[in-house]
Amino acid sequence: RGAWEIVRCATGLAVEAWSSSGTVVIDNVLITTGRVQAGVNAPIAHLWLEGGGSIKLRNSIIMGNTLGDGVFTEGVKVRTTTNSVAYISNNSIFNNTVTTDEVGLIVDGTATLSNNAVANNNSVGASAYQYTAYNAPQQTLRDNHFGNKQAVGGGAPFSEIGTTTGDAQWTQS
Repeated sequence: RGAWEIVRCATGLAVEAWSSSGTVVIDNVLITTGRVQAGVNAPIAHLWLEGGGSIKLRNSIIMGNTLGDGVFTEGVKVRTTTNSVAYISNNSIFNNTVTTDEVGLIVDGTATLSNNAVANNNSVGASAYQYTAYNAPQQTLRDNHFGNKQAVGGGAPFSEIGTTTGDAQWTQS
């Protein structure tokens, strides 16, 4: 229910839903080797839910995308407003290149993050933050690994258990 629009996607996926009381599920998606041309202003993936309901990003791999030619490009951006909630679980986000400091996973609003690995993403224009939290007190983190992280506007997550940071020590197989 509600208005859906798939727009503003630099390389992989964009979903925007307004006035939604249902659930949007994105499961088992691979977004890789995406490129952008000069002048592009967008994230690798953009998920935005407003007006209720939930959005789930799970069991996906987002890796090897190069947005370094874009004007303002970001990693995977998830935003919830007005009684919406995001569930982000079992995802690997790595080896992506963008132009901002928000290179890995950017979450704004109410969300629960579980069992995600976000590391080794790079920026051509700024210091790289693998996880950026806006409205961090509305977020719950469980058993995630981030290369590093930042909370914009201060505050700590509502709940945080088992978070690790540092070198991900990926093993290629």
